[in-house]
Amino acid sequence: MRQKNQYKKQEFGDFQTPYELTQKISRLLKNLDINPQSIIEPTCGKGNFILSALNTFDELQSCIGVEINSAHLQELSNNLTHHQKSSIVNLINDSFFELDWNQILEAIPKPFLILGNPP
Repeated sequence: MRQKNQYKKQEFGDFQTPYELTQKISRLLKNLDINPQSIIEPTCGKGNFILSALNTFDELQSCIGVEINSAHLQELSNNLTHHQKSSIVNLINDSFFELDWNQILEAIPKPFLILGNPP
């Protein structure tokens, strides 16, 4: 029998990619000469891809994290409090599917990179 939190996990597709893996992915992309000015994480969860990107890409000017679970965003926000690049991060508490992505993409510096797990 499933517990209530297992249903919630299934509903939100709540898989947090380990920081060690997100760091390896970011480093691999940088080694491939991918140097985005903006990062988008459409289902950022607790923010491991965002934190890795902030720690890896030197040219970043903008970082957008979207997450439907406000508790995850609060944890990420707490982790960003003392990060030197926290001022470039915009966290949005909403569903990936409810946002006007054309408007968001028009407003950020290019090139941009979308990181994360599919919603």
